[in-house]
Amino acid sequence: RPQHIKVANKLRDEAKSDEEKALLQATRAKKASMWMRTSQVIDNQAFTLGFRLRFGFAPDDSLPDICPLCHKKDMQLDAWHWLSCQSLGAKRIHRHNALQDELARWISQLGGYTQTQPREIGMDEEKRKIPDTDSLIGSSRVITDESVVHPFAPSNVRAAAEGELKCATVVEKQKSDKYQVLAQQCGALFFPIVMETTGGMGKQ
Repeated sequence: RPQHIKVANKLRDEAKSDEEKALLQATRAKKASMWMRTSQVIDNQAFTLGFRLRFGFAPDDSLPDICPLCHKKDMQLDAWHWLSCQSLGAKRIHRHNALQDELARWISQLGGYTQTQPREIGMDEEKRKIPDTDSLIGSSRVITDESVVHPFAPSNVRAAAEGELKCATVVEKQKSDKYQVLAQQCGALFFPIVMETTGGMGKQ
C-alpha cells in the first residue's frame, strides 16, 4: 500500500472522537478532493473555506461564541454549525438548488431536456411527489432528486464516523424509497444525486 494510505488508516484508527473519525472518513471518500483539481476558477474565499473544512480548521479564526442565527449553538464546540443551522431559512437550500441547476445545465449541453421541480408526475394526483429533475436524454427518461448532506452535523457525525460516504448512502436510500415506485410508473430511471459538504459523492 502507498505510504499515505497507511498513514491515513493509522490516523483514523487512533482517532478518539466521532468528530475526528468523521473528518478522516469524509475527506478520504472517493471524489472528495476533486474540487481541488478543477479547471474552473474558484474564488479565494470559497477555496479558503473548502480547505479549512477539509483539514479540520474552523472557518474563521474569530468566531462568535454563540450562533447569531439560532442563538443556541456554541460555535466554539461546533465551528461549522452554520452549514446545518435550522435558522438559515431559505438559504439552507442554496447548495441544493445550485446542484440541481448544474445537473440540468449539463444535461442540456449533452443534448437532453430537463424540467426542474416537475409537479405533474404520477398517476395518483393526491400522492404525487415532486422530484428535483425530470429529464429526457436520448430515448431515456431520467428522474433525479438531489441533496447536499453535512457529515459533521450533530445528527450525522456518528454515522459519518463509521465509514466513507455513510451519510450520503443513508440519504440515497431514503430518496430511492421515496421515488423509485414513481419512476417505475412513469417508465423512467431514478437516480439519487447526493453529495457531502466535504466533496464526496454518493455511490449511485
